[in-house]
Amino acid sequence: MSDGSGPVTIRVDGRLDIWAAGRIVERLRNAPADSEVLIDVGPGAQCEVVALSYIAEAMERRLTAPVRVRGLSGHDARILAYLGVELPSSDGEDPSD
Repeated sequence: MSDGSGPVTIRVDGRLDIWAAGRIVERLRNAPADSEVLIDVGPGAQCEVVALSYIAEAMERRLTAPVRVRGLSGHDARILAYLGVELPSSDGEDPSD
């Protein structure tokens, strides 16, 4: 799997629009195939539905290592779930970390 150096972290602050989603998708594509990726959504980030759907599609295509998302609002997590992205329910991790 990974070399133990931790996940590739993609930080999302501010507005997650289609342009920001495009940069995230590009980073997902360029991440080492065997590295876990963490998309870390900052507090107060505003996510557009179209942007979330674009990221959900890219997450679905990444089959070699997991992609985790942390910090989504309940509404945004429900949108990803509706789009078929399975997010862990609660693993004891504080999503606001």
